[in-house]
Parts: sequence; C-alpha cells; structure tokens
Amino acid sequence: MKKKYSFIDKFFKAWQGFRKFNTLTDKERSIVFYVEDETSWVHFSPIIKELTKKTQNPICCVTSDPYDSSLEETNPQIIPIYIGDGVLRTIFFKIIDATVMILTMPDLQKFHLKRSNYPVKYVYVFHSMVSTHMNYRKGAFDHYDTIFCVGPHHETEIRATEKLYGLPPKKLIKHGYGVLDSLLEQSHQDIQLPTVYAKNKLRILIAPSWGPCGLLEICGVELINNLLSAGYNVTVRPHPLTRWHYPKQLDVINSRFKHNIEFSYEENICSHESFFSSHLMISDWSGAAMEFAFCLERPVLFIDVPQKNNNPEYEKILLSPLEVKLRTQIGRILSPDSIDQADKFIEKIWEERESFVEDIRAARNKWVHNVKSSAEKGSIAILELINNSKPPMK
Repeated sequence: MKKKYSFIDKFFKAWQGFRKFNTLTDKERSIVFYVEDETSWVHFSPIIKELTKKTQNPICCVTSDPYDSSLEETNPQIIPIYIGDGVLRTIFFKIIDATVMILTMPDLQKFHLKRSNYPVKYVYVFHSMVSTHMNYRKGAFDHYDTIFCVGPHHETEIRATEKLYGLPPKKLIKHGYGVLDSLLEQSHQDIQLPTVYAKNKLRILIAPSWGPCGLLEICGVELINNLLSAGYNVTVRPHPLTRWHYPKQLDVINSRFKHNIEFSYEENICSHESFFSSHLMISDWSGAAMEFAFCLERPVLFIDVPQKNNNPEYEKILLSPLEVKLRTQIGRILSPDSIDQADKFIEKIWEERESFVEDIRAARNKWVHNVKSSAEKGSIAILELINNSKPPMK
C-alpha cells in the first residue's frame, strides 16, 4: 500500500527537492527529465536506460509524482528530485538553470508552466502516436526547441504548422515511439494469447480516450452490456484523465457490472496484462489503438463517436490526422447508433483477423520511425544537444 502524503508532507518534500536541485553542479544539471506523472516515466525510461550506457554524465529526474519510482532509484548516475505540482513547481520552471530539459508535457509557456529565464534547450517526447494538429491544442509545441517525432506524420504536420503561422523552425528528430518498442519487447517474453474454443470466449479490451464525447461517456454502459450478454470477457481500461474529469461515469460502470465474473476494471495503466491477453480492442480516437495494433498485430473496433478535437483551427493544416487515416487499415468502424450490433461486428472482425496482419505491419513500417531502436536514437540526439552547448560545463 502506498504511503499517504498530506499537503504539508508534499510541500516539505518539494521544498527539499527545490533546494537540492539548486545545489547541483552544471554537469549534474545538464540533462534534466521532467516526469509529470507515472504515465511520463514509461516514455522516458527506455531513453534514460540507453543514456546510462552511452555516457557517465549524471541524469537528473525531476518529478511531480511523490510515488515516482525514480525517487527510489539506486543508480548513482540518476539524481531524483521531487518538486511537487504546486507553486514551487511554477517557480522552479521559471528559474531552472539546465542545459537540456526533456518533457512529455504539451502547452509549455501557454499556461502557468513557462520556459526558464535561462537559455535551456527544451525537448518534447510524444506520449502518443496521434497527430499534432487535432488532438492537441493550438500552439501545443510552439515553445519547444526540439521535437522527437514518432513518425513522418509529425514532421510534416509540424513543418506545415510553422509555415502557416510563421514560426521559427524547430529541430526535428526521427525518433520513434519508446512505448511501442517496450511493448514489442514484452510481447516476446512468455506472453501467450489465451486459446479460443468458442467465438464468444474472446477477451475484449475497451481502452478509449477521454472527454465529453468519449466512448465511455456516450455509450459505455450499452456497449459493455452488449458484450457481456453475448458471453465475451470484457476489461475496461479508462484513460487516466477520465477518472479526473468524469468519475461519475466510471462509478456507474463499476457499480453496474462489478458482480459479473466476465467483467474486469483496470485503472493501473502501468500493468499490461490485459493488453497482451486481449484478443481484440475497442477504442474511439485513442492512441492506445495504434499501440495495440502495431504491437500485437491484432485489429481494433473503433466506435465512431465525434472526433476528439482540441484545436478549432486544425483544418487549416491541410493534412488528415493519422488517427483518422489509419482506422480502416488497422480495424473496423461502428456507429454508436448500432452499438447493439457490437458483438456481431467483433465476431466478423475475429473471423477476418488474419487479413489485417499485413496492413498493420505496413502501417507500422510507414508511420513509426526506428521500430525497436528509438531509445538509441533519442539518447544520441540528447547527447548531441549537450555536446553542442556552450559554454563548456564545469
């Protein structure tokens, strides 16, 4: 059981971290990762692991999560700092003196977390494979110096955005997607898909995005009821922000189905057991659909709820978002009005599953850079940024 931290505990812990960071040498502050929450760590850990192989340079991990595993790190090369998520973090961001800072947080400079007064080089690492211009707010990446692109779609979209709004060009790195690489590695380690003796014994993973028009918000209860009634095993894995913004909907789902032995509910996104053990995924506009398809080469059923659009000007970028483009290549689409036919759609997709494999592989090869080697590419890019920095570090 996790230790419970009071507000005072967290503030005191953050103050200690704030003071500790300010005692670090220039070299110890040359590479700084900002871990916003537990979801950030999965994107950073492959790069950090590779950095420890390539350099003896210290690596500073600043976190807002009091339970972050980096705080327990025993590797002397890694310097963990807890900074919290309150006013000290806001001040810290504004006065941080570092060479390179790596984040998975969009909207830098747009809200309370600003670029430093010092000449820090800011690097963005994507926490999803989806496109940049619909799912994210306008200007989400404008204040980054370097972008680690998942695939060619990110490069094309960012350059088009720069041209449209007259922005200075960023340094774009052909990076890839570390989470996919980690999942691919795990998928070859004694993980076996359950044998299906009957079509209605499929294990179905529901892993949607979040928002007022999300799958769970619009038709979650009806979908789960349909699948359970048809005899399928169902796991619901909501986006972490659904619990934050729409807790009542999750409580309704739990209350309604928790006594059904074929139903399970999972909010621990660090566990991938249900991911690997599911035969099919049902999603909406979530990047998790690409992770599932590209890793396991299994199809996805997309419930066609309204597009998740956080940028009212996205259509000015005359490019179709990847999450729109890939739907019919890695799965099939079902209207929410036909949710009572979900079980029939799943049955049909399962019968056609082999026909998806080549299309999924082709999409993965086309839209993801450096499959299985993104961490190496990312670590090299960070070290090049450090080596090109002036003046020399103490």
